[in-house]
Amino acid sequence: MELHTNQNTIQDTNQEVIRSNPFPYILALLMTLFISGALGIWYYYPSAQWINGASAYSLVIHNTPVSKEEFMWENEALLISVDLIKDRFDPHIYWEPENKRIMVTTRDKTIEMNSRQLTAYINQQPVAVSIPLTVMEDRPYVPIEFLAPVYGITIETLESGITTIDYINKPILTGIVNQQTYLRTGPFYRSPRIESLSVNDSLIIYGEEDGWYKVRSSGGYVGYVDKQHITLQEIQAVTLRDNMSSPPWKPLGGKVNLTWDYISRPRYDISDYKSIPGLNVISPTWFHLADGSGNIINYGSLPYVEWAHDEGLQVWALFSNSFDPEITSEMLGSLENRKNVINQLVVLARLFRLDGINIDFENIYYEDKDLFTQFLRELTPILHEQGLTVSVDVTVRSNSPNWSMVYDRPAISKIVDYVAVMTYDEHWRTSPVAGSVASLPWVEAGLIRMLEQVPREKLLLGVPFYTRIWEEEELADGTIQVTSKALSMRQAEETLKANNALISVDEAAGQNFGIYEDKGKVYKIWIEDEFSMRQRIELVRKYDLAGVASWRRGFEKPHIWDIIIEELTKRP
Repeated sequence: MELHTNQNTIQDTNQEVIRSNPFPYILALLMTLFISGALGIWYYYPSAQWINGASAYSLVIHNTPVSKEEFMWENEALLISVDLIKDRFDPHIYWEPENKRIMVTTRDKTIEMNSRQLTAYINQQPVAVSIPLTVMEDRPYVPIEFLAPVYGITIETLESGITTIDYINKPILTGIVNQQTYLRTGPFYRSPRIESLSVNDSLIIYGEEDGWYKVRSSGGYVGYVDKQHITLQEIQAVTLRDNMSSPPWKPLGGKVNLTWDYISRPRYDISDYKSIPGLNVISPTWFHLADGSGNIINYGSLPYVEWAHDEGLQVWALFSNSFDPEITSEMLGSLENRKNVINQLVVLARLFRLDGINIDFENIYYEDKDLFTQFLRELTPILHEQGLTVSVDVTVRSNSPNWSMVYDRPAISKIVDYVAVMTYDEHWRTSPVAGSVASLPWVEAGLIRMLEQVPREKLLLGVPFYTRIWEEEELADGTIQVTSKALSMRQAEETLKANNALISVDEAAGQNFGIYEDKGKVYKIWIEDEFSMRQRIELVRKYDLAGVASWRRGFEKPHIWDIIIEELTKRP
């Protein structure tokens, strides 16, 4: 009550003071109004200041002026820096400073340009250029007109002296000026003028900001115009460029059904090879990296290909790095060594009339991750030009640097036609505990994680035709010593039958499980059979994958192929 009384007294006193001497308060109000008005007039009163746009820049990419250190002119040809190309057109352009050359790759082209040489190479074929790659103060500059068709851009020098670079594959919104106005440096009237605009002048419109359009004039100047002074026109439709010269091979009306065929020497007698129902791709393990220079060990054979083609099969010969990180690193680290590999693969593909190449590089140093991706970028366009399908094998995602983290799966999937995920060896040969080679929950979890990085239409699910028999022996100190060896489906079945094993269903693994004892040791087998295979192929249908890839031919029981084709062709 006391506080309320005091507040009333203060308010009454203030009102009394205002009534007795209102002048200071009126003056303060007038000053406020004056300052606000002055600021408003200053803000909205147009600036008459001019800047010389042509002196500020002479190259514009789309809607952005380019700083002068990023480009140069030589004999009236425009060269722009590799850094600028990487930023605006091609994040994968590859600059090799040691030999002063660049590599540019698309789906069907690998382009090489060397410093101060008037010959470039497209898919290793020489092409004359009028202006070479130029290096100034250790910075490479590329004659952009030579690469314009690759990047889908147009280059035009305007009467103003400004050169513009525009994307062919981006639709643009245009407008015309509906009353005399100015192009300004910023989205308000106090911004300096760049160019006078007349009625019916055309503009390209890039966006809106605070009631102003960001535009580029017909003179190439970039700035802002009050949107009230522009009448919008139609969006100019542009046909999108298609970088893919042809779509990847797909089996007629179905899924890819691939099996790897382990071959350790040339095979000329194919008399024991039988037809495999439903199979449409076979991948013989023919080619292996021999050394860091990029030489290839070759186990190929023409009779094999003739048999396969007679059976209606595509032949995608496997090329491995021999799982040797040292020679792999040496090969990947040199453009010349990579070219040596590519040249040999092209020759071998022609020699054996192959339909594809399957890249199986495993156990790679993590430091070589980007180089492996670059190798695929250089290899794939040249193989595509030969009409070959390109696939790459990768492991499931894990925290192993050399065996999993080395694969840039999102980048790889954009380069090649198919990615086969090897969803097996959940428990590897030297695992300290016994377990399934590929339990169903583990497979599905790995598949889901793969689909976060690889599109389903490119993904092949790897399935095992083998299992492991695990031997558990209790040692004197009470610990369990675990060893294992791989068995084919038939070997596992015969082993379990010969030892009267107890067979049950391991619900957690989604597989049949066998166990028996012999001479004080326990033996365990997580069985690969019809039951496990049906569930694996169901995943292909469930996630609508491109197909299945099996390791390896000869480890399966014959009727497994009937199971695979039955499941692959089931209606949803």
